[in-house]
Amino acid sequence: MKGLLADMSRELQQLEAQAPATAVTRKAALEAVGLLEDATDTLLQALASRPDTAMAIAVPYLMLCGYVIGGWLMARASAIAARNLAGPDRSFYESKVHTARFYAEQVLPSALALARIVQSGAESVVQTEAALI
Repeated sequence: MKGLLADMSRELQQLEAQAPATAVTRKAALEAVGLLEDATDTLLQALASRPDTAMAIAVPYLMLCGYVIGGWLMARASAIAARNLAGPDRSFYESKVHTARFYAEQVLPSALALARIVQSGAESVVQTEAALI
């Protein structure tokens, strides 16, 4: 996971952001990768010291992974599309850039909520009696 996070971060930092929408998407994806890095550290620490707390945050962690990886891939797609805006398929590539920005502004912010759950939500799960749920 650490290798994937390093690859995503490096690639996003090197990404050309010619279109303003691509710059927005790139910035949001970089922030999300940072959240996932912190969440990964939290999960690994929990796994080493209290596996029950790691299991309690496993689903939100995996959902966070999906959102962040999606943001990384959308930023890549936006950069590729921005390079092709002058071509014959302009409307297709414009829609790619707009879709990536939509993801960055409307979907990717969910990563913050999931990261907060991973950072501090385990105890509420572990301390809840199954009979109460």
